[in-house]
Amino acid sequence: MVETITAELNLFDSKNQETTLEYLNTIGMTFHSGLEDIYFNIEVANEPKVLSELRDAGIFEIRGGWSIINMSNLGINLYICCPMGDSYAFIPAHQIISIDTVNKSFVDSIRNQAKTV
Repeated sequence: MVETITAELNLFDSKNQETTLEYLNTIGMTFHSGLEDIYFNIEVANEPKVLSELRDAGIFEIRGGWSIINMSNLGINLYICCPMGDSYAFIPAHQIISIDTVNKSFVDSIRNQAKTV
């Protein structure tokens, strides 16, 4: 089942930042104003079981959501830190259908603008 995972880009070290920027540039995503406050929607063919289990258990009530700590041609590494400890999850590249940064307010703005035309 296709699922969308929304995660904030949170690159801990320069190596992850370099790898992630190289990957994003390779797929045509460039960010001239930097990578701060960027959220990615990752559409996956099959959501990893652990992600759905954590969501169903209420992890996002405790902590806002997943952080992306690395993106590469191999896949995407996610990280979450909460009072119970740290956790990582890896989404292999073959499971990724699409990656975007489109948020609801952007879509709503386009919809509203289209109504005035």
